[in-house]
Amino acid sequence: MDLIVQFLSAYYDDDYYLVDDVKIISFNYLRSWFFIDITAIFPFEILSSSGGGTDMKGALRIARIGRMWKLVKLTRLIRIVKIVK
Repeated sequence: MDLIVQFLSAYYDDDYYLVDDVKIISFNYLRSWFFIDITAIFPFEILSSSGGGTDMKGALRIARIGRMWKLVKLTRLIRIVKIVK
């Protein structure tokens, strides 16, 4: 759901103009947070249970960093909601 919302959510650009064109929003999201979000939702546990070696487990730990970025985004959203209230 988060990916869909991000593809459709308007944002303010550097000049504080509201960008609401879906093509521009999608392109901006693909260039910025998309890879991190995809990495965060990918079920790496399936890969780790398939018998990978220690190299694979180390790579999987690194890939879980995307989930931490999702938490950072969530805390930013909570702060914005508190400010708006």
